[in-house]
Amino acid sequence: MNEVFGLVENLDRCVGCHSCSIACAKETGEKVIEVREIGPRTIKGELASDFLLTASQDCLCKEFWEKDSDPPCVSVCPTDALAVCDSRELLKKIQSENSRKQVIQIGNEEDHETG
Repeated sequence: MNEVFGLVENLDRCVGCHSCSIACAKETGEKVIEVREIGPRTIKGELASDFLLTASQDCLCKEFWEKDSDPPCVSVCPTDALAVCDSRELLKKIQSENSRKQVIQIGNEEDHETG
């Protein structure tokens, strides 16, 4: 089985500031990450929104992963809502935190092999 790498978004931390989208666009020259607002809706008498990220196939997170550094989208996030993980780390994150997550697959081990 190939190792899966992904960009993980903590939905409880993301405030929809678009810093990730801007940083990624600056790095790639293209709009790779899009932030979409879901809501607002009323929860326990208060308005709430979720901000969901989508990433195109041009995402460079895997290249930064190979260099053992955070991609621009992760490093600029003011709320630490983003992380790049392999499947083992992802499982640990999901099990250890009581927060909602979204995983955006950005590649598998074959994508990371260098000749």
